[in-house]
Amino acid sequence: MARPVLAAAVAGLGSAAVWTFGRDLVTTTGGLPERTTAALWVLLGAAAVLGAASGDAVRLLGLRRSWVLTVTLTAAATGALALAPGRVALAAVAGAVFGGAYTALSGVLIAWAGALRPDAAGPATATLFIALTAGQAVGASATGVLGAHVGLPASFGACAVVVLGAALVLPGRMRPGGGTSPHRRAAATPAATPR
Repeated sequence: MARPVLAAAVAGLGSAAVWTFGRDLVTTTGGLPERTTAALWVLLGAAAVLGAASGDAVRLLGLRRSWVLTVTLTAAATGALALAPGRVALAAVAGAVFGGAYTALSGVLIAWAGALRPDAAGPATATLFIALTAGQAVGASATGVLGAHVGLPASFGACAVVVLGAALVLPGRMRPGGGTSPHRRAAATPAATPR
């Protein structure tokens, strides 16, 4: 579980910027009115329902590709907000992509936990979500400190790079439907004794 715990923690560390300071970025730095930013955050939440497609993504693309895809989209959305926080259309697209990608990322973590611990998927999932939340707690504080020194856009850019780093922590080779590869299962299964 060390690899997915690290991946979840890094993803949480970088994604904390949008969750904690996203609305502040588009309001204070971007100059968007409160009513507009409220609508943008409703859009972000509504787009989160797209995360339900993470199960289909894992079945079609496999665990590794799904993880890289959702992490990359989360990072891209974070970076897009940093580049132009005052542009409503861009902020709307970035917020929607972030909401959907982050929720899908969480779904991929659930699939990862189930693939590694099929007999204890619940506790394994809880462990990964604790790591994700712990990463967000540290990330929120770090983003605040960094933002006070270099500004929120720069700190969002740094967080986008951090999120992207989570894509380097890959799941082991598994079949698209879950479970380890036949070779790995064979290596882990004791040889049958002849009758």
